[in-house]
Amino acid sequence: MREKFLDYLQLEKRYSPHTVASYRKDLDDFYSFYLKTEGSENIVKADKKVIRNFMFLVIDYCFNCNCSRSILR
Repeated sequence: MREKFLDYLQLEKRYSPHTVASYRKDLDDFYSFYLKTEGSENIVKADKKVIRNFMFLVIDYCFNCNCSRSILR
């Protein structure tokens, strides 16, 4: 599913390779977060609460290190 989405971004939406790589990293980070917090590999079951908690974690990280990583992707 992940690779199909990344292919869609690259082929259909014509996003740059750097943008697609950023999406890949964000998805990998979310998967790691989900596995760690939920103890499951079935990411399809991720709900709003899990996604929101991940977003807060990223926002907090970016705020504390003053990085420019986009939470809007």
